[in-house]
Amino acid sequence: MSASRKVIQASSATKWFGEFVEENKTDILIHKAILNIACKIKMEREKQGLSQRDIAKKTGLTQTTILRLEKGKNSNLETMIRVARSMGLSPKVQFEIV
Repeated sequence: MSASRKVIQASSATKWFGEFVEENKTDILIHKAILNIACKIKMEREKQGLSQRDIAKKTGLTQTTILRLEKGKNSNLETMIRVARSMGLSPKVQFEIV
């Protein structure tokens, strides 16, 4: 493959990616927020010396649910709040319309 063809392909890919991001900006921002919350929950759990199993017992959820939440794969807001409260946290939910 020639160097000019590689540049054209890279340019096309960059353009496609830019368009993709623009078209999916809201979904990307939501996913970023979910991952941020998941990371904070996991860090707090580890800070308190608790296992996923400990949180599962406190909340009545399964350990798999806690695992998925911490990986950002369970974005159920009610579940996130329940887990946060089980660790003595007071979560604040705020929506901003821009």
